[in-house]
Amino acid sequence: MKPFGYYDLLEAFPERGCPLCRLLARDKQQYLELLIFEYTMDVEINANFQAARGLCSAHAAEFMAIQMSATSIAKLYGGVIEETLALLDGLIESGGHKLGGRWRRKRAVGKAAAEALEPNAPCPCCHSLNVREADYAQIAAQSLHEPSFRDAFAASEGFCLPHLERILRSADSDSARFLMTTQRRIWAQMRADLNMFVAKQDPRFGALPTDNEARSWRRALESISGMAGIFGLRGR
Repeated sequence: MKPFGYYDLLEAFPERGCPLCRLLARDKQQYLELLIFEYTMDVEINANFQAARGLCSAHAAEFMAIQMSATSIAKLYGGVIEETLALLDGLIESGGHKLGGRWRRKRAVGKAAAEALEPNAPCPCCHSLNVREADYAQIAAQSLHEPSFRDAFAASEGFCLPHLERILRSADSDSARFLMTTQRRIWAQMRADLNMFVAKQDPRFGALPTDNEARSWRRALESISGMAGIFGLRGR
């Protein structure tokens, strides 16, 4: 039996943009909505949320933009602030002894305290997307030997560069060659569309850009950097 991600990829190929980015955008929205409506009172999720010091700034901004999120934000971030206050109280009341000798060394107090306040876990949304991304990339790499999967990919707008790299790492040699050849064809056409888009900005050209040409600059940006908001701030 094929994993659900296989059919998700097949459904995403006909849509615009990188199929993996599109699926992760869907998964990200689902995660943030679950965080609002179902996860708020989950003890384990709250503990992880506090350890991560909440969401990274990219996903926090999207979280805030979801309707009816105010109460959930108040509950989740109230726990984060409570945890942070407890850490500060412990550092202050101990006179730094909890940090050992580092507290007593001149100019080491601030650095040691900052380290104690650092997140102990990644952004929960980034972590969830990392797991899903790894699943999708593995499924894609393992499915590229199938003619139907190859045809669907060949008819798509291709993968973005970050996801192309991710899939290539798991693909066998034959699949990797097909993936590179097909992606090159897709990007070569995009380059031609970009050239025509730029040329048609000159009124003397006498023609308007086609739909693909008009979209080419956005497609190029997403093809190299990935869809906006997908990668968050994963270093956080």
